[in-house]
Amino acid sequence: MSELESTNTSEINNKIRDLLDSRKNLITQLKSLNKKRLDMRDEIGTITTQLGEHQADLEPLYQEVGNLRKERQGLINEKKEIWTKINDANGGIKANDSNNKEQDSRNDRRFNKKENFKNVSKRIQEIEWKLQTAQLTREEEKKLIENIKSLQKKYNEWKKTHSARQEVSVLFKKIKKLVLIWIQLKNLEKLQKQHLKRKK
Repeated sequence: MSELESTNTSEINNKIRDLLDSRKNLITQLKSLNKKRLDMRDEIGTITTQLGEHQADLEPLYQEVGNLRKERQGLINEKKEIWTKINDANGGIKANDSNNKEQDSRNDRRFNKKENFKNVSKRIQEIEWKLQTAQLTREEEKKLIENIKSLQKKYNEWKKTHSARQEVSVLFKKIKKLVLIWIQLKNLEKLQKQHLKRKK
């Protein structure tokens, strides 16, 4: 064998060895990559399972937050209705008050101060008693009857106003209660949101 052939054979053998080493390295790298891929797949599976568990934990909380929002909207609507009733009742009170002022300017002013249900009722009874027991002229009788009519009207208006004021008072108490519930719901919703953030 000539020297040239020997050199060529040696070079070829070296190249083959290099290629075999490279192949071996590539196979090792492929095995390592394959292992990493399998590990990552396992990790993804674990994370997916955990996410499913967390989702199951979060679902009732999402439901509760949704319910709280609905409840809050219900309270807003109820509050609007109550304010409408209050405004209506206040309108009735103002109308009766203005009627009373007009009537007071025309009628007996003795009951303007501290005038209430009992005073008006007592005054009506006194006049009725006087009509039944005292000897009166027609003019006096007519005047007393007019007085009774006037007081009866005042009594009815006072009753209506008193009833409206009581209704307003009840409605204001209801609004205060709704505001407290509203604040509790807001705080609860805030806590639920914080809890959801921590869970995520």
